[in-house]
Amino acid sequence: LQRAVRLYKEDKETWNTLLPYIYGYTIYSINPGDTVFSIAQKFNTTINRIIVANPNIVPNKLNPQDKIIVPFGNIVPTNISYSYSILTLNINALKKIYPFLEITLIGNSVLEKPIPCIKIGIGKKEVFYNASFHAKV
Repeated sequence: LQRAVRLYKEDKETWNTLLPYIYGYTIYSINPGDTVFSIAQKFNTTINRIIVANPNIVPNKLNPQDKIIVPFGNIVPTNISYSYSILTLNINALKKIYPFLEITLIGNSVLEKPIPCIKIGIGKKEVFYNASFHAKV
């Protein structure tokens, strides 16, 4: 983490350009004439992703200068070595993109890292999925 902070300080412009792709979304300021469709095309995403990430917008009445979340698509990378730091970034991105998720902590690992829990939905039926992973630090 210290190395990443040092690299960020050395080249903020590059990191500020790269971070939205690491997070899986960007914050976009609506311009006059924008539609959800045109924004989706601009960022190579879908109308549905934008609407889900922004439950308070009225798709047919976008207000210029309002800021919305524009998700890019896949948040969880599958072609890299996974780590706790990436897990944390992914969970934060998922919460931002899907505001209905509830994120809590259920304890700490043997390495004293917080163990997150993500609640999806409010139905009567409760189902628990364990998506743990183990790796050397």
